Amino acid sequence: MTRKALAMLAAMSLAAAWSSAQDKITLKQKYTPGKYEVKQVVTSQMETATAGQQVSQDMEMTMVLGLNVAKPDEKGTIKVEMTFDKIKQKVSSGGKAVLEYDSEAAAQTGPLASVYKSLLSAKISFEVTVDGKIQKAKGLEEIWDSMAKDNPAMAPMADTMKKQFGNAMLENLMTQAAKSFPEKSVAVGDTWKVDTKMNVPIIGELNVSQDCKLKAIEGKLAVLDITSKAKTEKAVDTKLGPMTVTIDKMETTQTGTMKVDTESGMAVQQNWDGTMDMSMSMQGPDGEKMQTTSKQKMKIEVTMTKK
Repeated sequence: MTRKALAMLAAMSLAAAWSSAQDKITLKQKYTPGKYEVKQVVTSQMETATAGQQVSQDMEMTMVLGLNVAKPDEKGTIKVEMTFDKIKQKVSSGGKAVLEYDSEAAAQTGPLASVYKSLLSAKISFEVTVDGKIQKAKGLEEIWDSMAKDNPAMAPMADTMKKQFGNAMLENLMTQAAKSFPEKSVAVGDTWKVDTKMNVPIIGELNVSQDCKLKAIEGKLAVLDITSKAKTEKAVDTKLGPMTVTIDKMETTQTGTMKVDTESGMAVQQNWDGTMDMSMSMQGPDGEKMQTTSKQKMKIEVTMTKK
């Protein structure tokens, strides 16, 4: 082989190595300063069987959230604030609406209005330390306090929900969300698996397994394919006022695509298809127990835009 051929071969090898290195990306949960709008659209169909009766319900829900990510302070800590700006929901059974709510409508009454009133006035916040730890979550517990104040009859239930759907839960959920990303740099076609345990209010401990793949790189967007499965460890009892709710079993599956801005670390678009199978029972103070099974299909679309 001539020196010229050797030189060309060496150059090609270096170019290939350089190209390979450039194709690998590092995905990391970041909080880039700025104001964002997050729109989530959920549609679902649920079949519920209780005491031999079958009930079908369709649900459509649109929620718009405001996200304000502050600049890091002198320690590198970032404060994130979240507000519920718009909520619209419709629940139908047999083709007829049984519950409706629209925060942009002039007047709102009914059970959903009292619940969402507290959400729309809430200000939720948490801090992200320089090493990515979520801390000092605030705002969720205040939502339940507000509901109990507006409707004293809800106080016992609100107290239970405050303990389970509280600020500690928010810290846990935000911490778990970052674990979808791989621990090392990946190239298109690479796969990784994430196994975690999560404590979910009312549901109990869930075993969560995620199979992830870097499907493509579109400009500065990383396209991820994700399949997530979760199931309960054991039955869990929860007191909701005079009722005892027991979740005997729950299994969920979600498959979808997530597009992540590799510069900001923000998920700008998500599309999910999911199913859920659940068995539960409710027992009143008189000891009478009612068993319920539910099967649900859902579609979730989430988009994030910078203001």
